[in-house]
Amino acid sequence: MDGIDTMKAIKQLEDFSIPKIVCLTANVFNGSSEYYKSLGFDGYLAKPLEPHELDRIVKKFLKLVKNV
Repeated sequence: MDGIDTMKAIKQLEDFSIPKIVCLTANVFNGSSEYYKSLGFDGYLAKPLEPHELDRIVKKFLKLVKNV
């Protein structure tokens, strides 16, 4: 099972309670972010992972849970 299949399976769980699923991939072509979001991912990060990008997306989704 790849990451896309895993994300879809998780989101189909009856008791799905994970607030957000972020794609982390080495596929960094033009439009990658939009492509993965269209598949159902809530966010997108490219490899090699830049620490400031990880910080940005974590803060973005934490703000949805509570004010950070």
